[in-house]
Amino acid sequence: MAKARMRPKVPELVEALTGNFGEHHAFLCRLRLDRIDQLRAAIDTLSVRIEKEMRPFARQLELLKTIPGIGRATAEVIIAETGADMARFRTPATSRPGRVSVPATTSPQASASPGVDATATGGSRVPWAPRPWQPPAPASGPTSAPDTCA
Repeated sequence: MAKARMRPKVPELVEALTGNFGEHHAFLCRLRLDRIDQLRAAIDTLSVRIEKEMRPFARQLELLKTIPGIGRATAEVIIAETGADMARFRTPATSRPGRVSVPATTSPQASASPGVDATATGGSRVPWAPRPWQPPAPASGPTSAPDTCA
């Protein structure tokens, strides 16, 4: 079966393929092949389960797959990690050029009145918001110069 440049190497090929493959080697190969079959069966079982769990998120899956580089498996991971809560992501309807959205958690009105709707106070419906950096408070205690070694 050797063709082209391999034809002159037939004696070397025969020698390479001649070996000692006994019952023990067959046993070890069978163990590995059985393990591969077990793993394939587990993957099939998990795939069915994942598909069942993703049915309620069919629309989100399709939307996520429109992002370049995001396939079904990656979309499923995103949904699994985020719980399909897409409220924190801007959409064309909520994002206008030049508009700055202040999360409700940083709005003085929202923090003073927990029952106030976030959109009524000018904030967005984002459940979390990064807090602005604040310098650390000065340490309390004596303000004497630090001890130094002589």
